[in-house]
Amino acid sequence: MSSAFKEIRDLVALPDIDAALVQLRSVVQQVAPEREDAVVQLTSRHNDQERRITNGEILEFHVSTYRAQVAGDLLRLVSSIENRQEDPAGLPERHPVDIFHAYTINREDQMDDLLDFRCSDEQCQFFILQGDDRHEHEHFFERVAHDLMGHFRDIDNPDLLNPVSVERLTPYVVSRRRKPEEYRQEILVRLYDKAGLNADAHGPLMDKTLQYFWENSPRVNALEKGDIVTVFFRLEDQDRKPELAAETVTWFIEHIRSHPLPESAPQFLFFFSFEFNERRAERAESVRQAVQDIAGACVISEFEKVWCDDVVNWLKRYRKVLTEGDNPRIFGESIFDPDTPHYMAVINPEIQRLINDYNEKLIS
Repeated sequence: MSSAFKEIRDLVALPDIDAALVQLRSVVQQVAPEREDAVVQLTSRHNDQERRITNGEILEFHVSTYRAQVAGDLLRLVSSIENRQEDPAGLPERHPVDIFHAYTINREDQMDDLLDFRCSDEQCQFFILQGDDRHEHEHFFERVAHDLMGHFRDIDNPDLLNPVSVERLTPYVVSRRRKPEEYRQEILVRLYDKAGLNADAHGPLMDKTLQYFWENSPRVNALEKGDIVTVFFRLEDQDRKPELAAETVTWFIEHIRSHPLPESAPQFLFFFSFEFNERRAERAESVRQAVQDIAGACVISEFEKVWCDDVVNWLKRYRKVLTEGDNPRIFGESIFDPDTPHYMAVINPEIQRLINDYNEKLIS
């Protein structure tokens, strides 16, 4: 029987986790049937994790960490069965922490704005993000999307998710155009290309409805009522002509709403990021004024700098990423000046390094 366990270890080393789990279950049914439930649970966890990887719910940067954790748990289970030791499944399981957890620092006011607007049952909802470009607007979008999935429900139970499918589309940069028609076309091209559709093959895009987009996009056509599509646009150089950018977004909202989706369609949440350099006060103010003229959208409160206290509160929630014995406040204040607010672009790299260090320790 020792040769059978060696074969399983060899499969893990390849790595071929699927085959290793199948073979382990076969062996367990013969020599330790009371341990079959442990194998079934690990198999279910592995399958769900691979599904999340395929769907892009686990960032590529962390895929190897997640898979190494499953492989390690599988090898420990093999050893415990082989040696008739106590089931390690009874021990607390340590899970990697995804980078997007770093995006949950501060921003409660903005989340409240969004949730208040989300109370309506409109199938298409539109949100305007505004603030200095060092506030990492896209991180807020990612936070919203992962919150909808349920990824923040329990840090120690990453498999506890909301019963909903959420697709994230990030067309990123929408280049500014001088002519309104070209600007409108550009925003549609970005949307189609990012959703797996060749915009050139589906023109003229201005004649197409959101229903056409939903039914033809390989990334969203499997979604249905109860599911959610989130879309993020960053408008490039809009601080030079903020009124034109605002007019383009207003047109997009009217264009989408002019042809309502059927009840069977998923909900669409569109985010438009208006970024500026606050050191250029006049331009920044022109952007602030322009977004107020966008009808039919929720204008989210302007992003502001983050205080060390916000970081300390995050460290208290995610204390597991600290070295044992570290105090959240002492650690936080050793990195960030507690008397000076900071841009999110300064905060996030430090928090992400902390998360990466924690994840590395899990597989070392």
